[in-house]
Amino acid sequence: MLNIISGLVRPSEGAVMFNDVDVARTSTADRDIAQVFQFPVIYESMTVRENLEFPLRNRGISKRDASARAVEIAELLQIDHMMKRRAQQLTADAKQLVSLARALVRREVSAILFDEPLTVIDPQKKVGTTSSPQASTCRTKPHPGLCNSRSNRGPHVRR
Repeated sequence: MLNIISGLVRPSEGAVMFNDVDVARTSTADRDIAQVFQFPVIYESMTVRENLEFPLRNRGISKRDASARAVEIAELLQIDHMMKRRAQQLTADAKQLVSLARALVRREVSAILFDEPLTVIDPQKKVGTTSSPQASTCRTKPHPGLCNSRSNRGPHVRR
């Protein structure tokens, strides 16, 4: 289901609606979504700061604004103390928090899709992550309390 919503797989029939617009035949890049997978997707050779700034800089956001947003999200997820560390030096659960932060760092997305992102995170750290102000409701299968749709209706699939 997440692959269809994200555009990685085209549905054989029906519609994929973002804000009442069918995006079933829209390219993945044009859907403007962020996705957090079960296993971390980050650049090992970059620092945590660089990983968080990358999606923003790639979209033309100034270095200053990208840096400020990266710090904001790092503080929210309590990973700000890791900002200067290279991703390859992080534990598996820290890498997943960085991957989660990369998805949250973008302000203007149609949806953030979560595919069991808390699987590799230490259970003690899940409590703080799932109770963050970023959390909201979700229409797919991820862990309850950790999904974010930026629209009132969110993405949904219709037959």
